[in-house]
Amino acid sequence: MNILLSIIIPTYNRFESLQKTLYSVIQNRIRESEIIIVDQSTDNIQNSIKIQTQYPFIKYICCDTPGLPQARNTGIMNSQGSILCFLDDDVIVHSSCFKEHILSHSQKKIDAMAGRIVQKNRDYTWEPISTVAVIDYKTGETKGNFDLDYTGKKVLFATGGHMSIKRSVFQSAGLFNKRFCGNALYEDVEFFCRMRSKGFTIHYNPRAIIFHYPLEHGGCHTSKGSQYLIERLHNQTLFFSLHVSLFPKMTYIKYCKNLIEYICRNKSGTYSLKRFFLCIFILCKAYGNAVLSILNIPKLIQK
Repeated sequence: MNILLSIIIPTYNRFESLQKTLYSVIQNRIRESEIIIVDQSTDNIQNSIKIQTQYPFIKYICCDTPGLPQARNTGIMNSQGSILCFLDDDVIVHSSCFKEHILSHSQKKIDAMAGRIVQKNRDYTWEPISTVAVIDYKTGETKGNFDLDYTGKKVLFATGGHMSIKRSVFQSAGLFNKRFCGNALYEDVEFFCRMRSKGFTIHYNPRAIIFHYPLEHGGCHTSKGSQYLIERLHNQTLFFSLHVSLFPKMTYIKYCKNLIEYICRNKSGTYSLKRFFLCIFILCKAYGNAVLSILNIPKLIQK
């Protein structure tokens, strides 16, 4: 059987949630599809045995080192489909979701598709913007609202929790940049900017629906507090250097200054010199990673 759609689900320490996601995927998948799990959990071997005993047709890959970009790349390199659909491990798939992905990709000049994400936790809501995806090129900040009736429109990026991309795109634009660290903020946005620079297009289909049940643990929620902000500083600077300007502009310098002050401020009102030097190191690391990224982004080799 020729594989049309590869459904790739990276997971990290969310086995109970993953089981619910898998059940909905299996119930609603199309016949010409495969399911690939990339598990970076501490007990991934036990998880693999449990899942493959119940669902032997699932391709279950265990990875030792957590990292969302690398997990996505592992799924890509072990897939066979001409269309690759990525899902998070805390979602439930609507009955027509995969059919809508296939329908979108059957149209000309659609190389990637952003799907609709309905948030099912009142603490997690999309920003009240009128466009699905927005990038502020002064600071590199992004905003998204992937729960809009915004039919048939090109968008700037999709979010990694629900997106599909033609296989041929990876052969031209490369894979996800594994230099995005920690919670891997911006790894999906950076990929789509790189993709658009090659002339590919991203569309949004509000009829391809998943329901997101966000959890406070596992997945991308491994970093908290100042550690989260430090990783954001790195990833946002890396993104800015790659897709806005390799040399920082005054607006971005002011943005970094305010973020660093916030990171370094103690509850007492004093500032942490240790966190300040860590932020400077992180900025230097981000620029170094930008140069390395420009020199080498791995591409998917045609099978």
